[in-house]
Amino acid sequence: MATFGLTACSNNDDEPKDSQSADPTTENVFSQGLPAEADGYSFNTNDKGQLTSIISDGSVIATFEYGEFTRAATYDVRMKTINYYGNNDIYIQTNAQGYATHAIKISTDEDNDTETWDFEYNSDGQLISMNSSDEGEFRITYTDGNITKVVETGYGYRSEYVFNYTDQENPKVIPNKGNIMFFDEIYYVDMDVIEIAYFGGLLGKSTKNLPVGGVDADDPDDARSFKWNLNTAGLPDELKIVESWDGNEYIETYKFSWK
Repeated sequence: MATFGLTACSNNDDEPKDSQSADPTTENVFSQGLPAEADGYSFNTNDKGQLTSIISDGSVIATFEYGEFTRAATYDVRMKTINYYGNNDIYIQTNAQGYATHAIKISTDEDNDTETWDFEYNSDGQLISMNSSDEGEFRITYTDGNITKVVETGYGYRSEYVFNYTDQENPKVIPNKGNIMFFDEIYYVDMDVIEIAYFGGLLGKSTKNLPVGGVDADDPDDARSFKWNLNTAGLPDELKIVESWDGNEYIETYKFSWK
């Protein structure tokens, strides 16, 4: 605007959709409702609770349509990004839970760039695998509902990241009441433009708790700490990500508000 015990190969919920299947809605993922604002984004939904547009700085940066869209295959969602992420049409296939299983991006800019993604989920509806034609494969491991490890492979390299949910400052876990997930910024899962589809309930359910730290298992100098400020309802209103790299610290601040 983006953590890991049970193996990433736990039960898949990628069965095809049928007449009893769930449509993609924000309510499938956000138990407290969508935030009014997250990282400068605000959201519009329709009467079914489906995300229809994302707004940043007063301008629409993405739209979502639902139905049947046919290209070489049939898709359930068409997501369009405008300017902010480049101009793209992204076609998304969903499973019985309403979560994305396959997507293709077709750039409508002059470069005509394309990218594909494939997603898998566990029996709790949490993302356990993303394979991107541009970024490689990411396998995600959970312990007690929380991401504790991410393994990235592709193009001749392998990286492993591990995450924790308690530390000296936070001896007790912090419940993820707002269902916040920043796959890239927190968990090193580089989804490119499709990451914002999480706010439409399209990328599975969140972790049970909020992480407080993460580190590259092969390079301890590459570490992130996550400092959450919660409102009186236990929902985050600010996240500071402190990233250590080559002896330097970089801080990014994310703001949230709730309806």
